[in-house]
Amino acid sequence: MPKLDRVIYSHITALQIHRFMQRNLATALANPSRTRSTPQISVSTHDATTILANALRGHVIGSPEFSGTSEALEFLSLEGVCAPLHFVTSSQGQCRRKGDIEAHLLSTQVSSDSFFELARDCLICSPELAFVQCADRRADFIWLLELGYELCGTYQTARTGLTTQYEVQALTSTQRIRDFLKRNPSLRGSRLARRALLYMSDGSASPRETALALLLGLPRHLGGYGLEIPLMNHPVKLNEQAASIAQRASLRCDLCWPKSKVDVEYQSDFAHQGEFARIRDSRRANALATMQWTTIGVTSEEMNSMAACDAIAEAVRKATQKQRRANPADFERKHRELRWKLGLPC
Repeated sequence: MPKLDRVIYSHITALQIHRFMQRNLATALANPSRTRSTPQISVSTHDATTILANALRGHVIGSPEFSGTSEALEFLSLEGVCAPLHFVTSSQGQCRRKGDIEAHLLSTQVSSDSFFELARDCLICSPELAFVQCADRRADFIWLLELGYELCGTYQTARTGLTTQYEVQALTSTQRIRDFLKRNPSLRGSRLARRALLYMSDGSASPRETALALLLGLPRHLGGYGLEIPLMNHPVKLNEQAASIAQRASLRCDLCWPKSKVDVEYQSDFAHQGEFARIRDSRRANALATMQWTTIGVTSEEMNSMAACDAIAEAVRKATQKQRRANPADFERKHRELRWKLGLPC
């Protein structure tokens, strides 16, 4: 049997590795690999775990070289790379899950920006390719949308990292995913990924902002209020009068419909407590009001209430001058299902 020369990690594993590299301030992923095809060689659990652990250990102070499967898996788990480890192969016969590893088919050549090299024998799929792979693997569309917002936003959850963190660098953007799909139109998962892009927006700053954007913006047949997907944390340049009130030249709007001049602000318990936050929020709303903007605040408690969300959606509809439309016959069921998938009481 030919000697194993490399493993290409994929799907959610690749995204967790990208977060690891980002967390450890690594620059090893600056340039894509020239590799465009995947190997056919069978990969053992020992190879898949130790190759990856040894490629990552150089970025963690004091980590020894790994020779055993269990110690490699423990190290990876502690660093946010969880089993099963996903990788790709061009051999259909190798595609199966074996304990802590799972092989997936990638038999077509991909564009030259699809893989990054961690070590000579260790490559990972780009965030764009990994997203498309997750679209092929995951049947749930809302899960895929949440993943897309996370990859294109400035936060991470345990889905791709160790814990929920804020003010992190986005792994990709909707435009980069769109461009990748144009270069690789026949990839498995590309159809669902293109559909997801219709409802994705860059720049979400938290999981709750993402949930609110999907709840308000998704069409009714998906359980949303049908108000169109907003721009996330969109910068608005202030005129002289507004700038004097806000004491800054511009503001960022959490959920923004700029053509209608509507700003929906998610007022998290953490960021909007205390006298300073109250004064800041007041200045913000007053500054935008001088420019004929409508600001609607949404608290965590309100998001957890279906009745409150109905009222907020109606306020946004009026402010954006959207025409009121009758709900589909199964809207109630789909709306409750959407809330459940977004982690909201229903």
